[in-house]
Amino acid sequence: MMSSNLFLQQPWRYACEPFQMAPHVYYVGNRDVGSYLIDTGAGLVLIDQGYAETLYHLLESIRRLGFDPRDIRALLVSHAHVDHCGGTRLLKEYTGAPVWISREDMAMYQQDVRLVHLGNENWIDFQPDYFYDYDRPFCMGNLVLEVVHTPGHTPGTCSFFWTDQDAHGEKYRMGLYGGIGLNTQQEDFLWQYPDWPKSLLGDFIRSIRSCQNRTVDITLPSHPNHTAPALFDWPASRDISRFVNRQVWSNMLQKRLEMALALENSRREKENGSV
Repeated sequence: MMSSNLFLQQPWRYACEPFQMAPHVYYVGNRDVGSYLIDTGAGLVLIDQGYAETLYHLLESIRRLGFDPRDIRALLVSHAHVDHCGGTRLLKEYTGAPVWISREDMAMYQQDVRLVHLGNENWIDFQPDYFYDYDRPFCMGNLVLEVVHTPGHTPGTCSFFWTDQDAHGEKYRMGLYGGIGLNTQQEDFLWQYPDWPKSLLGDFIRSIRSCQNRTVDITLPSHPNHTAPALFDWPASRDISRFVNRQVWSNMLQKRLEMALALENSRREKENGSV
């Protein structure tokens, strides 16, 4: 059966050229979902693996940048939704790299896999090798990555923060918020998945607030349209300085906070009106 999702039927329509965003960080996702390659000096790390249907784009992007996908040493999953981990098992089998995910999202996965594949007929099951330790950074080569539990989009959504440095000693603080979509708290989603906890909206608000005041020089959106301007609307240039803008992070989170508060208020009004 062919997927009812046009994106999955025609994934080539979302292909894009890969590009560098920081001295050792590269965008290798597509026009819909972000994936990020980090050169640690001791192997590659890939954050989010996209759909299974778009895996061929991801591998091609990595090769176009001059890297060998078989040098990937770790596959990090920001959260357990099919658009971020649909290709995880295929990449694990191809590269031999271990998979990292949060305990909370793995528990969601084990409770009801429908909450992960979200109706995608081509879902490919996978098992993680490690769970994130929120008290210790993930370290590999020159990479010291802080993993922060930011529940809301899913119970185990994780965000990542680290410092990248160029050959001249210039440092850039990187930030990737794992999931800022509010689609999982909308009425149609909750109707379709009645076991989904409504309490995650409050978690979403608390998580956003906990990260709002962090200093982030370069924002890595989990979906390219989450930043303003959207990632593909930035000036066309090979100079990474075009991505250095601390306002992007704060503006992105403030917008989502306002949306979440409005949704919370609307939900409260409906509940009060039904009493």
